Amino acid sequence: MQSTPRTADDQPVISLRGATASLGSRPVLRGVDLTVHRGEVVALLGANGSGKSTAVRAVVGQVPLSDGTLSLFGTEFPRFRQWSR
Repeated sequence: MQSTPRTADDQPVISLRGATASLGSRPVLRGVDLTVHRGEVVALLGANGSGKSTAVRAVVGQVPLSDGTLSLFGTEFPRFRQWSR
């Protein structure tokens, strides 16, 4: 069986795996997995203080992950430079 090569359109726009982040000494995100593909609409729902804003800030690099991985457009976050996308 042959696998179909991945195109740029097949790559997730956001891929977050096992994300853990803290604000100060307080853990806010624990083991979060999120995949968003091109054209998808995503809503983050939860109670006040549940980590919605922290998750978004982690995706854009404002809150560092203490564990887990983040890729944007198929590029590992530390190497990502195409912020205009």
